[in-house]
Amino acid sequence: MQTTRKCFYILSAVSIAFNFLFLTIAVRNKSNLIVYPQNEIADSTVVSFSSSLQTSSDIQSSSDNVPPSENIKGYDKNIFMKDLAMYSDVILPYTADKQNNYLSETLFIGDSNTAGLASFGYLPLQNVLGKKSMGIQGVTGKSFVWFKGYSQPVTIVQAVKMLKPRRIIINFGTNNTTGTTAKEFKSMYLKALNSIERAYPYCDIIVAAVLPVGYYRENYSIKQQTIDDFNIVLAEICSEQGYRFLDYTEAFKNKESGYMLSDCVAADGIHLNNKGYHLLLEYINDHQYVTKDRRPDTGNTPIQIKAPANEAAAAGAEAEVIHEKSAAETQDDYNSSQTDLSEHSSSETEQSDTTSDNSSGLSPDLDIINSEKKIYDPFL
Repeated sequence: MQTTRKCFYILSAVSIAFNFLFLTIAVRNKSNLIVYPQNEIADSTVVSFSSSLQTSSDIQSSSDNVPPSENIKGYDKNIFMKDLAMYSDVILPYTADKQNNYLSETLFIGDSNTAGLASFGYLPLQNVLGKKSMGIQGVTGKSFVWFKGYSQPVTIVQAVKMLKPRRIIINFGTNNTTGTTAKEFKSMYLKALNSIERAYPYCDIIVAAVLPVGYYRENYSIKQQTIDDFNIVLAEICSEQGYRFLDYTEAFKNKESGYMLSDCVAADGIHLNNKGYHLLLEYINDHQYVTKDRRPDTGNTPIQIKAPANEAAAAGAEAEVIHEKSAAETQDDYNSSQTDLSEHSSSETEQSDTTSDNSSGLSPDLDIINSEKKIYDPFL
């Protein structure tokens, strides 16, 4: 009896000790829990959302899926509208009396969204100089444009001189949004415009706004706020240098959210889909900029072709190095560009034609890609 009672006391003591230890561990773990508010997502969580999951206002009623690196409370779409209003005199207005050949006389220059105009068949390759993942700095330093009869690719600046367009629409910026300040972006854009102007001073230059991105997108390092800042810089350049600003934001920004319209953007939240391309060309055609044709001649223009499969080997020793400039160099470029561009209206010097026929490095079976394709008609 005494032994049984002793065992009972021992078991009771062990039970109490175990319960006390369990309670201590539970309290300690609870104090270490990180509880995220419903309107935030941990930065380590990156989710790709299809545009088909978005509501018509681009923001779901619940804030559970706010992009991790750009909380909606940190972005004010109204600031951009107020700042842009200061440059209303350079923004291309709606054109009532449209010219039917406007698109066919325009050369489109830009990154992947511009390249898609040709690769998806909206425009002939002859009217498009586009490169995937390219920033504005590549205009002067990246050789990727191929012409029939030439063994080496040329830069955009060289291609503009060879193609002799009546006007160009230039559209870069998305690929510069990560790691580039607005001041640096302005300097690089001025340098590119100045180089084009010097190479072929007979064409009109239209600077297009950087397209907005979707509220949900694969790459959240591309911020809509940065795009807004870049677009104000572009409008400022147009005001200072006498160019015209094509305000894509008017057509593509959701009025409620300030981000790209969900039905115009691909699933990645960055590139245009079919509806987006149709809207783009309709907007361009509705906002024409037509001046007197100043070109001294329009003949002897080479035919653009797709890059050969062995592009890297064909390019040989040609270096395509884009140097990242220091802050001091960037400021020097900016000052130099300001001086050079102020003289662009009087720089109509005679340009020599260097487009000699040399097919030594060209594959004989390389096709001319859609060079005779009809220009997309936005009214069909």
